[in-house]
Amino acid sequence: MSWILFAIISYFLNAVTAIIDKFLLNKSVPSPKAYAFYVGLLSIFAVVFLPFGVVWPGLLSVIKDLIPGIIFFWLVFFFVTAVKKNEVSRVVTMIGGFAPIFTLGLSFFIFHERLRNLHFAAFGLLVLGGVLISLKRSGVGEIKNRLAPSGISISVLTAFFFALYYVSAKFIFSDDQTFISTFFWSRMGSFLAALAILLIPSWRVKIFGARKTAGTRGGALFLTNKVVAALAFILLNYSIKLGDAALVNAIQGVQYAFLFCLVLFFDKKYPNILEEKMTRSIIAQKILAIIIIGIGLSLLYF
Repeated sequence: MSWILFAIISYFLNAVTAIIDKFLLNKSVPSPKAYAFYVGLLSIFAVVFLPFGVVWPGLLSVIKDLIPGIIFFWLVFFFVTAVKKNEVSRVVTMIGGFAPIFTLGLSFFIFHERLRNLHFAAFGLLVLGGVLISLKRSGVGEIKNRLAPSGISISVLTAFFFALYYVSAKFIFSDDQTFISTFFWSRMGSFLAALAILLIPSWRVKIFGARKTAGTRGGALFLTNKVVAALAFILLNYSIKLGDAALVNAIQGVQYAFLFCLVLFFDKKYPNILEEKMTRSIIAQKILAIIIIGIGLSLLYF
């Protein structure tokens, strides 16, 4: 069950980067197109893995490895678009609810994977806890989770791309290639996807315009954040290789728990960091969700 530890560490690092992401999207990188482009462009730094076992597995295998990277690029674009246009809590709630279900369905049809009874119960608790911890209240006792039709469609689409990425990554990591080599070629897929969107004139203007807006400080923060995100991404992919894609996705509720703790910690100094209000009822709701997630995690060890 070492994959659980790798997944948990990955989701903690993702929680840290999520806070910085929200700041960047509000202050430094106003365009989702530009954000996705630079995330994809930074995938070129996967070349550091070249001396550690990267090989040419053949044209067909490389094409297969590139696909998850391309999917990931568009996943980033859709996710950032959803967060930019809607409140992050609402978007995360919908994605957190739909993505594990999509992943479970795709895993069943592609890999014929079926969760054992306890693991299925764990899956349900993890998804429930993840949704509960990301629900937002608008008033006393009222849960606020309404999205505009456009917000619903982009969030569901993002959830599907999350599932598509998890399952496609599991597919390539199940091959005979080494993890390092497969990971390298998948990163090249994101890099090529980033270069490809430069062929669209209107997107090219947005991308290079955002570079001027970000400035030196914003660019440095973006780069630092992506280094942390890269480490989280490697750990996440390794956990997908070792474990069940649907369960790795379901554990994402842990990320929301970490995010809640971090927001609670920084709430006094940065009260508007993620636009979260911390009332007693909200804290009680999130603590209950963390307990549910904890029970779900414990069931994975049986």
